[in-house]
Amino acid sequence: MNVVFLSHVCDRKASNGGMVYSNQIISQLQRICDRVDVLYVYENPPKWRRWKIAHAFLRSIFARNPAKVIYFDRAETRRSFSEKIQASNADVVIFDHLETVIYMRPVLDRVRLVLIQHNDEARLYKERLMKIRHPLLAPLLKAECRKLVNFQKYAYTKIKNKIFISLDEMKSETESIDFDNRFCLLPSFDSSVSEKCHDCSHGEPINVAFLGNMDWWPNQDAVNWLLEEVFPHVVTDIKLHLIGMNSDADRYRRSNVVGHGFVRDATAIWEKANIFLAPIVSGAGLNLKVAEIIYNRKSIISTPRGVRGIPLIGDPAILIKQTAIEWISALNDRRQLDELNRTLPLIQNSSLFERRTSSDRLKLFLETCK
Repeated sequence: MNVVFLSHVCDRKASNGGMVYSNQIISQLQRICDRVDVLYVYENPPKWRRWKIAHAFLRSIFARNPAKVIYFDRAETRRSFSEKIQASNADVVIFDHLETVIYMRPVLDRVRLVLIQHNDEARLYKERLMKIRHPLLAPLLKAECRKLVNFQKYAYTKIKNKIFISLDEMKSETESIDFDNRFCLLPSFDSSVSEKCHDCSHGEPINVAFLGNMDWWPNQDAVNWLLEEVFPHVVTDIKLHLIGMNSDADRYRRSNVVGHGFVRDATAIWEKANIFLAPIVSGAGLNLKVAEIIYNRKSIISTPRGVRGIPLIGDPAILIKQTAIEWISALNDRRQLDELNRTLPLIQNSSLFERRTSSDRLKLFLETCK
């Protein structure tokens, strides 16, 4: 089986969850397919990015497609994509992220099409829009949102084979639009599972950590909520480690908060704490970092939104807390934190994210694509 995989931006640091998930799928495809050709709209994060975004918005005022799609529509990519399909004799073309569906037209009729839906993009856009009250910008973005909803419906209608990262969003999509072949592919990992780091003795601060790219607005919302609504009321001696791109920004500095920025060495991440926090209050899809935390058998305190889309079973190492009051209570319970510090997630939950099992399922899905 020959596959052409089209994605939008190649982030060689893989500093965001979307790029990590895409790389995981590419790795699995290379194991199970005869040939895999990978093409990016932008081989590197584009220069003058803000200007390009503004230009896309201006073009979208007079266009059917939203700015988010126009931004990734490039004539040179159209040419190279068409040439790649012909040269590789592709059996399957995979569009990674909704925006890449704009390149669907040159694909031959005999080729099977697959869409990888990282998030419900329309729902995510609507949620972000609710936070914007600017009298001029808000109406423009509402029009953009309507265009994005229509583009997503178009993609769902034209592409009958879809891969979802989130089980919840896959089920939600089946309720609105009928299609032939759907598949939930959870994030998967094949790295060695980390060991528990040093237990805090009595009198030492409890180390907890948040893992996420702080350029992504749902992660910003999460940490802001934690620092503003929860931490001012926590009296337990806790040290919070923020790990991820721009987590060392001045805005997050507190006496009991350490920002480490982007950490390339995975081992160094898991040495920071035995308890991780996922105070996710916005966003769509599945939180890949939560999956990675559970795979590495670290205890976690999460909002329901943080574990959304993951088919977990009850687990003493995974605490689900909804409100700020519940979070304050949990973080002020030193006895419970000490217990979490020693507890590993159940193997039934951590094994959900093992790559060796997901590769076989992905191969079966591709073989049944229409």
